[in-house]
Amino acid sequence: MPRRGSSKPPAEPVVKPYGCDCFSYSGVFYHKEMFEKAGIREFPKTWDDFFVCCQKLEQAGITPVGLHTAGTAWAPMLFATAYLGTSTYGQEFMHRRLPQDYNGRAGQDLVNILEKLYEYTNADGIYQDFDVPYHQFANEEIAMLPNGFWMLLQFVDDKAETVGFAPFPENVMIASAQSSGWGIVSSYPKEVQEGAAAFLKFRTLQTQEQAEIFLHEKSEDITTLEREYIVAVKKDPVVIPNYQFQWNSILQEQVLMEELPRLLYRTIDAQQFIDAMNESVCRYYEE
Repeated sequence: MPRRGSSKPPAEPVVKPYGCDCFSYSGVFYHKEMFEKAGIREFPKTWDDFFVCCQKLEQAGITPVGLHTAGTAWAPMLFATAYLGTSTYGQEFMHRRLPQDYNGRAGQDLVNILEKLYEYTNADGIYQDFDVPYHQFANEEIAMLPNGFWMLLQFVDDKAETVGFAPFPENVMIASAQSSGWGIVSSYPKEVQEGAAAFLKFRTLQTQEQAEIFLHEKSEDITTLEREYIVAVKKDPVVIPNYQFQWNSILQEQVLMEELPRLLYRTIDAQQFIDAMNESVCRYYEE
């Protein structure tokens, strides 16, 4: 927890490897028929190929990606932080818990890729929440949308055969630790607290078992989309932590929502956007 009454952040936490034993991995969902219409045979393996893919989709009259800025700018930030996974310094930066300085190559790369991504989305990709690009993707109005495991459940039957899943370019995936809203109230009797702890342990182990079962499903028992997800997870991807678990809440909930649109509309420049991210660190530790 941040220290109240102090504007000076403590020393940055030690960087630790981020485990791959979580269940929610994020990559890119895409419409195969849109790719075929644009003459694209497979999901791009590199970032250079990714933007060539975006150009081909646009030339075919197809909006390449779905983006937004409200909330914590989930979709564009998945792309941008995955891009950091292509460099050693970017990987090191993304494994820091509560980074205190967004200057440097990682911060610059983050801003540059965000600006470039927004060249290939709808005009309403600003001041909207994730549900807007999600519905656009579901209605086949855009070709690509980044997201995690839960979206597999949204595409069944024929849709599960026409929607594809791939890691981000350079075989990068974003991993999120299992989290929920469960908790134990200390005012209850000890035996109730112990029972609640046992129940939460059971739920956690059950989730882990379900994850293992799913990742080892036989191919004939699953959809093509599920199979592609499993292959991507098992293909030894570069795993980057979910920024929502790494970065301070003010940056996520205020800077991205308020300053990212200003950056995209060119009312502030890249350095001013980075300065706003750094200011969020001081504000976070003052609260």
